[in-house]
Amino acid sequence: MKNLKYAQDHVNVVLRLNVDINNVEAVFKFLHVLKEEGIKKVRLDPHLVHENVYRNEYWDCISSREKEGEFLVKF
Repeated sequence: MKNLKYAQDHVNVVLRLNVDINNVEAVFKFLHVLKEEGIKKVRLDPHLVHENVYRNEYWDCISSREKEGEFLVKF
């Protein structure tokens, strides 16, 4: 957090947040921590985990489209 707080005043920071059904609540807790630490000058880029159609894989941690919409509205 200390380094992130320093960096936000010197460079453009983008935090990619990989979101799946296992960590949705943790993402919101993390956002609260960022706010408490005064980290407000970073861009947050939530990335919702989907099945990997390019590699013909399916992950157990993906969420439904309805849940993704709910998450994005809340985010």
